[in-house]
Amino acid sequence: MRTLDHQHQPHPKSPMKSKRSRTTIWLTLPLAAGLALTSFAAIQDQGEPITPTAAEPGQSAEDLNHEMFEKNMKGLMRGQKALRKLIADPTANQAAIMTTLETMEKNAVAVYSLTPPKPEEELSEPEWALYRITYKAQIVEMQATLLRLQMAALRTDEEALQDGYKALQAHKKEGHDQFKFD
Repeated sequence: MRTLDHQHQPHPKSPMKSKRSRTTIWLTLPLAAGLALTSFAAIQDQGEPITPTAAEPGQSAEDLNHEMFEKNMKGLMRGQKALRKLIADPTANQAAIMTTLETMEKNAVAVYSLTPPKPEEELSEPEWALYRITYKAQIVEMQATLLRLQMAALRTDEEALQDGYKALQAHKKEGHDQFKFD
């Protein structure tokens, strides 16, 4: 018994099928490339964190780490400042809130992978390890807050957005007090 779908399929050796497939590929290839480039450009315009894999000539790995750490922390602070204004009207600003939160999330992922600056006081190796682990734990807590904020933005839940923003402020204060970042 033949199904309706089978009746409309061309014969496997039909030249029409291969010609149609090639035409489809040639027509969709530029479209896919254009979409990929547009997406890449949009990401770059948002100030996405950039994490180079090697130091520039004359730059130590520690200096590069510090530079990337500072850039991404500043990105988090810029995002938090923008978020404060955007959550005043979550319905009208939903897309901008989501973009800001996604960028902040990427900044948080980037700083998680970087080593925080060492404190001025001398630390033993176990103390330094505990310091880094505590720092990473706080970054993970902030990432969870950012995800809760994204869910609240999608629901346009103004109260949850305000609570999440207050939680972000608390994360910032706690982190800066405990880790004494600039």
